[in-house]
Amino acid sequence: MGSKSRENLYGASVRAAAERAADARREADRLKVVEEKRKATKPVFQFEKDLLSAAHNMNGDKLAQLAAVPIERYQHLFENSTGIDLRNYIYAPFEYRKISNATDDMKKVISNAEEALRRIARKSKLNEIRVRKYEITLGTPGDGPDGTKQ
Repeated sequence: MGSKSRENLYGASVRAAAERAADARREADRLKVVEEKRKATKPVFQFEKDLLSAAHNMNGDKLAQLAAVPIERYQHLFENSTGIDLRNYIYAPFEYRKISNATDDMKKVISNAEEALRRIARKSKLNEIRVRKYEITLGTPGDGPDGTKQ
């Protein structure tokens, strides 16, 4: 029986296993870099811009983000905008009113915009008059458009 060293017996398989392990580490590093770059290039949520564009693009991801925005942010946007910008910001969420099978996110965006306008209307009689043109009930949810009980 000849004496062969372990290196001669197992060397090739050990080297092959080491190469496979190194390849696996390189692949994991490559995937990590790809994932980091994907996250870095993911578009950032910009409330005002996305509110306007989502009404036309029907982007589900943006709609979900818009639905998660608190009413106070809608109110702040409406109160601090003027002219054509204000009109565009108000009418953008109301585009979803035209959709008969609106998603829950669309309904939430409409609801948030309407509630923001109701809050603005409660601040003064002039604001109430201004908000009425958007066909929003200003009283409690059971009230008609003119504030009377239905």
